[in-house]
Amino acid sequence: MRLREWLILPAFAMAVMVINVAISFAVVWVYSLFEPGHPQAFYNAFALKAAPVSSVLFGIPLMFLAGFFVARKRSRRSGLIAAGAVSLLYTVVDIAMLLGYAASPEFWFWGTLSYSTKIAASLAGGWAATRRTA
Repeated sequence: MRLREWLILPAFAMAVMVINVAISFAVVWVYSLFEPGHPQAFYNAFALKAAPVSSVLFGIPLMFLAGFFVARKRSRRSGLIAAGAVSLLYTVVDIAMLLGYAASPEFWFWGTLSYSTKIAASLAGGWAATRRTA
């Protein structure tokens, strides 16, 4: 793979992260429509519980799509390497942020689940994109 092809991988990883965070904000916003009138602390507490779950649920299709798009028009091997690299880059950045945040053990449980599902989803997307080129 050429350098330009490798440089696009962090962009896909960060795009998944940004979209995933935006979805988490949207989940809290929708929740606020059903539970209006509470103080900000109420919604912050909900966000701390909902964001990890949201990351797992919505991260799977997002990472599948990222793996699919980076693997397209590549050989099976190259496509799976690219797809796996996207999810590993995502994982490294997210772990660094959780370490900086001093996340609770509950966050680490959800983080581990999130990382494993994202890695599997990106590889599945890479496999789906390259199944004709095997």
